[in-house]
Amino acid sequence: MDTKLRGDIAEQAAILHALKRGWGVLKPVGDRLPYDLVFDVEGTLVKIQVKYAWFDEASLNYVVDNRRTKTNRRQMLREAYKPADFNFALVYIENLDLFYNKNSELRSQNSEFQKSPLYLLIYQL
Repeated sequence: MDTKLRGDIAEQAAILHALKRGWGVLKPVGDRLPYDLVFDVEGTLVKIQVKYAWFDEASLNYVVDNRRTKTNRRQMLREAYKPADFNFALVYIENLDLFYNKNSELRSQNSEFQKSPLYLLIYQL
């Protein structure tokens, strides 16, 4: 499964969970913006960045690439997110169908999450 497909799965899971809670969901046209979705929560618009976490057997941690990737026909550019890019980041763990709210910690390049449920403060969106 390629990274684009994983990202699509994570975004669709976030949309499904938001709709089940009665929130409005807006999806930007294209992928030029630093956020993936906007949730309308009781009239408040919230910019959401969605990431897909994978399990790394060697470290026994869930891992996510925290960089923003921009592509065109000639090159792929990666850069760190800026504080104003989004309000919340949701890191999706597919096999658990859970999200981890990473907000400010997603500003660094990579994150790992220990598999232990005591360490993972997982929010069921």
